[in-house]
Parts: sequence; C-alpha cells; structure tokens
Amino acid sequence: ERTFNVVQLGQIYEIFLTPVEARLGTERFVVTTMEQKQHGYRIRIPSGINNGTHFKAILGRDDNRYIFVRVTIR
Repeated sequence: ERTFNVVQLGQIYEIFLTPVEARLGTERFVVTTMEQKQHGYRIRIPSGINNGTHFKAILGRDDNRYIFVRVTIR
C-alpha cells in the first residue's frame, strides 16, 4: 500500500497505478492536516479505471472534505 504525502483538501493529486491495479481496483491511504491535526483516509480506486481519469474523492462523512484525483497507469 502506498501512502501520499500530507495532502491539502481540494487539491488535485496524481495516483500512479499498475495495469493490474487499474483492472482489479485498489486502495490508497491519504493523510490530511486540518487545524494542526492529521487525519488518515482510505481512497478506493474502482476496478476498470482508465489512464487519465479524474474523480473527486470524498474524505470521511463530510462532503466538504475532498481531494481531486488524477489516475496515471504505468
């Protein structure tokens, strides 16, 4: 499992996947910092995702906490 560096809410982040991960789906762990506290979130990458796909990942139960993800398959 790969971990992002600490990310900022609302930013665009690029995830690198292998062809197998893209075909089968996978998860990534993201750490955000809010109010000087770190929070960890698991992002699910759906199976069959394509290179260059962009999506909004909601973090937790609050729709106001999200990041935009761009997928690159290597």
